Amino acid sequence: MELPGEQICIRIWETLEKCGTGLLSPWQIRREGRARIDVRREEAISDAQTQREIDVFRKQLSEDSARLRLAPRTSRLRLSAPDGEKYKRRQEPILPFSPPARKLAHLSEGRRQCDDLEKLLNIRATHRIAEEEALRHADEPLPPQRINQDWIQAWREGAERVSEEDVRLLWARLLNGEVISPGTYSLRTLQTLRTLQTAEAAALNRVAPYALNDALHRVSKGAGAIPGTTFSDILLLEECGILTGSQGLLQRKYEIRHDKEKGFYVPIFVSNNKTLVLTFSENVSKSDSIFHIPCYLFTSVGQQIIRLAEYKFNEDHLSDFVRYAHASYESKFLKGDLLTLGQKISEGTYQVLSAKEINP
Repeated sequence: MELPGEQICIRIWETLEKCGTGLLSPWQIRREGRARIDVRREEAISDAQTQREIDVFRKQLSEDSARLRLAPRTSRLRLSAPDGEKYKRRQEPILPFSPPARKLAHLSEGRRQCDDLEKLLNIRATHRIAEEEALRHADEPLPPQRINQDWIQAWREGAERVSEEDVRLLWARLLNGEVISPGTYSLRTLQTLRTLQTAEAAALNRVAPYALNDALHRVSKGAGAIPGTTFSDILLLEECGILTGSQGLLQRKYEIRHDKEKGFYVPIFVSNNKTLVLTFSENVSKSDSIFHIPCYLFTSVGQQIIRLAEYKFNEDHLSDFVRYAHASYESKFLKGDLLTLGQKISEGTYQVLSAKEINP
């Protein structure tokens, strides 16, 4: 009997095994009769010990190379073989260098081994996070097609350089989303995320809570800036391909709908179960039936990154929408309500669990 999410975990392991992680597969864990969480915890502890050894060795390598006494070639940093296994010895050629040059070559080799080990540890850590994230999608069916090999290579090159836990989470979600639905995330998105600088990530964190319908609506007071951000943030995100519209020419259009029971209204999607409804009087003319809001639009790459990070929308920003609608339509605008929706009744109709009036 399969455990919930086991198929997704297996697919993730099969995908990353091409990167040579060395982690036990889900079926190996089951065959040994051990709990997955216990096995992964032991692997994490082992990886942490390896990282400590790398740090000690790097400290040794960082000493003054002129005075560094390198250990003999036979006592260089080595990986411990699993119980019952032995690494095959291989005959290494003697480098045709002078003694000082050989010392530098040994120093370079030690650093390369540390770099390779840390890259592998980063991949293994991201793998473990990906498995935890996969359990959230345990009921989703897996498609027959597999991830493109070029995509796996690009993902590995990005994930192996990430040591921060919150950034690893993004790379884990990238992998999960692609496993469940190949083609969800483009290679351009991987490249953008890989090259994202600290300042750009900080700017994205500031604007993300105000992202709505793949846009940043300029409905605030003053010059129309996004709360808590500066125009420099907008320019920075536009430069790295996440946003567009800094010249102020873009608008998001919302059609004012009419219903016998609801009257004239505009629904604005907020989250999975919440919608802002702007209600207008019957005096709205046909020429006013389209509600325009100036905005900055997220590019296709920006949309993928925003959804990947799962930012929560700042509902305090909704009062700015109500204020903007009131300023645009004056007496024709009546009110704004934030609806919490329940089960779907019919196409386009949902059960309303609660309604909260939003004041401008």
